[in-house]
Amino acid sequence: MSVSTLLFSFLYLLALFHVHSTYATSVLFPNYIYPSSNSSSNAWGPLYSSLALNPTLRHEIIINPASGPGGPPNSDYTSAMQTLKSYPNAVPLGYVDTNFGLYNVSNIEANISIWAQWPSAVRPTGIFFDDVDSGTTAGSTTIMTQVAAYARSAGFTSKIVFNPGTIPVASAQTALFGAADHVVVYENRYASYAAQAGAIKSLKNSGVPGRNMSLIVYGMPTTGTALATLAANFTGECYGSVYLTDNAGGYASFGADWATFTQTINADM
Repeated sequence: MSVSTLLFSFLYLLALFHVHSTYATSVLFPNYIYPSSNSSSNAWGPLYSSLALNPTLRHEIIINPASGPGGPPNSDYTSAMQTLKSYPNAVPLGYVDTNFGLYNVSNIEANISIWAQWPSAVRPTGIFFDDVDSGTTAGSTTIMTQVAAYARSAGFTSKIVFNPGTIPVASAQTALFGAADHVVVYENRYASYAAQAGAIKSLKNSGVPGRNMSLIVYGMPTTGTALATLAANFTGECYGSVYLTDNAGGYASFGADWATFTQTINADM
């Protein structure tokens, strides 16, 4: 083997190492669980445990008291958020609904402003925009670009996530991926993922970095190796953030596989 070939191989491996070390996949957890102040229930206990057991694994945690902020935090949320923000690997994201392009800019910015009024000790550091139009409604990408900029100007700079739940249409991809840090390109059941996996991989091959994509897969099998296999695939592709759960739908509880999922992602980093 020539010296030039050896050098090329070394540089290639170094580049791979750089990609994996720089763009480690994060957990994206829709935390729609009410944080009861009853110490015996410790509603967010599994989340705190994961943060402590996986200190190098970034947890992007969607906070959703009332399909948005709802108003100032009550004592339960104040206590829970103070604990959450004590973990350096926790990145709380405030939930903001966009109603698939039907809400106007003022509606969306009003909710961002409510989040901004939460005391700094308990305030989320980023925003998760849900029900984002995938580019099928005229003007929707302009709205999303504007509200993302508004969120950053309001101090939500750790992460901006758009969730259309599917791959945006081609004409909207530049605007949406340009305005957000992550775009959720899949939110659906495990049983439907195989039919979409090729399109997601093609999107990455077209030049959209995997680190800018997020995926949420629910209804994971409760037996077998599906979780380990899919987690390894997602971290191998260096997707920005992911969530796998055996919950069939809805995010008002931790799945039975929560600890296994987070530990698996951490091990695959």
